[in-house]
Formats: sequence, C-alpha cells, structure tokens
Amino acid sequence: MRGVPGSFKAARQAVNNLVAAGIRPQVIFTVMRSNAGQVDAIVHMAEELGAASVKFNVVQPTARGEKLHKDQETLNIADLIALGRHVEQELAPKTNLRVFFDYPQAFRSLHCIASGDGCGVCGILGILGVIAGGHYALCGIGEQVPDLVFGEVGKNMLEVVWRENAILKALREGLPERLEGVCSHCLMKWRCLGSCVAQNYYRSGSLWAPNWFCEQAEEAGLFPTSRLGTKPTQSPLITIGNVVTE
Repeated sequence: MRGVPGSFKAARQAVNNLVAAGIRPQVIFTVMRSNAGQVDAIVHMAEELGAASVKFNVVQPTARGEKLHKDQETLNIADLIALGRHVEQELAPKTNLRVFFDYPQAFRSLHCIASGDGCGVCGILGILGVIAGGHYALCGIGEQVPDLVFGEVGKNMLEVVWRENAILKALREGLPERLEGVCSHCLMKWRCLGSCVAQNYYRSGSLWAPNWFCEQAEEAGLFPTSRLGTKPTQSPLITIGNVVTE
C-alpha cells in the first residue's frame, strides 16, 4: 500500500524502538477492502509490540483516497459500519489496549461516547494548520485546496489571521447550526461538528456540507434513527470568496 519495500518491517522496528525508550505509541491502521480481514491480527500485533492503542482509520475520499474510492478499493458504507461495530463491541473488550474505529460519532455506541475514548468534541474551532510551504491553513487540506489557505508565516500576523479571516470567523459563528443535510438534524452535531469540515469542503465546495459517510449511510437507510432530531428549515446561502457560507 505504501509502495516502499520494507516499510512494514521498518514500522514495526520503530514501535520496538519507542517502547524500548519508554514510549508506548498508537498504531494506526487504514482499513481497505484488501485488509479488512486483518483488524484482529493488527490488535494482536500491537499487543505483542507493547503499543498503547490501535486506531482504525476509514479512507477519506480526498486526494489519493479519492481515487481509491473510485476504484472501489475501499469498503462500502454497510461494510464499514459492520466492521466498526465488530471492533467496538467484539474486539475492544478482548484486549487491554485502547481500540478506536474512526467513523462519525453518530455510529458509535453510548458506552464509547460516555467513556470519552476516542469520542471527544472536534477541535476544529481551536486549531490552525501550518503546511509544508509555510502557509497557514485550516489543516493539511490546504495542500490540495487553496481556498483554505489563509496567509504566509512571517508575512501575515498569526493573531490577525486567527481573528479576522472570514472563513475562520464563519466557522466559529456557524458550527454546528449551519450544517446541512443529515448533519443538520443529527443529535451528535454539537460534538462532531460535521466530523471533518475540511473533507466536507473538499468534496462539495461548501463549509456546511454534510459528511460523506453520514450522507451515504442515510441514502442507504443505515443512519441510526435514534441519533436524528427534527429537520431545521434551510437558510439562504452567500459566498465568501470562493467559499459557500450563509
């Protein structure tokens, strides 16, 4: 998957090195159609290596992941939901490691939400990314989406960018109330905040677009009805630069 010979062996050795130095890392495993049957084995491997936790990531339809989705190398929504429940309800209770499956909070069990394990409030309103070119951006998405780059380090004052950038201000004032689609009436939106605003914008060009995972689940009749409230009325849209807002 990485296209680098020996990368798996090197990653294992890196975990060994960290554990030997007294640092217990998290192992992150991105789930795809070709490796979904290996989730149990990954947890066992992490136990043997002395890691502290395992996190299973879903491939996001962004950049390289967009092609993986088009080529159907990723799992469909039904399979992802089923796998997440297996990890959460069957695999996690059998290990002393902390184990997380990173799908939107609407799909997580009440036990997971109550425990706080991997279910904290999204931090998008309190962070700002700095990408490799030396620019401020919403997060790493700035590498692919120029609209979400807010200025250059050393030229634009961080305080001014943080306080006055129109997109950042819109997010602070609009999340989660302005979220659209299934996210607009999801009871978890106050914690989830749309799951990933950057991903939602990449896909749709709107800050308020619903998360792709939740949208596809709703279309397939798989969104948990217990997590849905009353649909709000829609507000008119305006544009800030190239970014759709209210």
